[in-house]
Amino acid sequence: MSVCALLGTAVLCAVAALVLRESKSGLAAVAALFAGALLLGAAGERYAPVVRELLSLASGSSFSSYAGVFLRALGVALLAELAASVCRDLGETSLAAKAELIGKAEILLLSLPLARELIAAVSELMI
Repeated sequence: MSVCALLGTAVLCAVAALVLRESKSGLAAVAALFAGALLLGAAGERYAPVVRELLSLASGSSFSSYAGVFLRALGVALLAELAASVCRDLGETSLAAKAELIGKAEILLLSLPLARELIAAVSELMI
């Protein structure tokens, strides 16, 4: 599926959910979540080769240890944004803020080993 088809499907699903919301609001939320899951699956299938290519490019370089952390942090950021968007769509802005905070904290945890390496490199330069 091309990016235009994915985005067009997203807009059509949003319009369908809006129309459904007027008559059956509970069904509209379920339909929107289902459509979102299908779109994410299609997008994941489309972009999985890009991730594999990035990993293969990084595996032969000194960047390999950082590439894994970068891709995990990117995944956490995308999942946190997805969770926050779903919470906002359901009218739970407080939960959306908590989902974003959890994502940021997880990215901080993922970056701690890199911060240690950076501090160690800077201290070696200072000596």
